[in-house]
Parts: sequence; structure tokens; C-alpha cells
Amino acid sequence: MRSRASLPLLEKAVMVMVFALSAALCLKVFLWSERISKENAARDGAVLCAQTAAELVKHEKGDFLRVSEHAGHWDGALWGVGYDEQWNAVKGEGAYQLLVTPEKSDPYLGEALVLVKTAEGKELFSLTVAWQEEK
Repeated sequence: MRSRASLPLLEKAVMVMVFALSAALCLKVFLWSERISKENAARDGAVLCAQTAAELVKHEKGDFLRVSEHAGHWDGALWGVGYDEQWNAVKGEGAYQLLVTPEKSDPYLGEALVLVKTAEGKELFSLTVAWQEEK
């Protein structure tokens, strides 16, 4: 008659394998959720910066020279601000970039596109801002 002493050992080996697979799956889910959390935090920062820029452009009624006195750089066709990882404005390009491009519009209505992207070029958020022109 054969001994059944190896059966508990085999059962324990299977349990260790199941535990290892479960731990690997939990680790993968944890890392995935951390990445999603960082992406959402970046998007939240982008929304806040885009809204602030849109309000500033509306307040100055599309006068990008006056807008650039507050922050950023106006090159005649594009107003931009660079941000670091904590969304602090920096000179030049940073981890994130806010770009505002005036668009052709009605004589009584000014429009611009506000775009926030990463340094790699991935778009995080965009919106269109409009203001009433004074004639």
C-alpha cells in the first residue's frame, strides 16, 4: 500500500501557488490604479489651468499682450505658459504646457482655443473661450 504523506505537501504547494498568483494580481491592480490616479490628478490640474487662462483672456477681452503681462509668453500668434509637475508656472517649457491660440471669429465676438498638453504632446484638456469685442 502506498503512503499518502505526499498529498498534504502537494496541497500546500498548490495553496502557495494560488497565493502567489493572487498577490501578483493585487500588485498589478494596485500599480494600475496608481497610474490612473496620476493621470486624473494631471487632468484636474489641466482643467484648473485652462479655466484660469480662459477667464484671464476673457477679462482682457483677447488682448494677449496684456494677458502675457500676467504670465507666459505671447509670440504674436500663440500665448503659452509652461508648468512643472506641481502645476507651478516656469519660464520656458515644463512638464505641462498651456497654449492659447486666437481663432478667426465674428467682428463682435472673439474666440480662442485653450489647450493643455504634456511635454510629450499628449492632450490633457482643451476648451474654447469666447468674449464680446468692444467696437
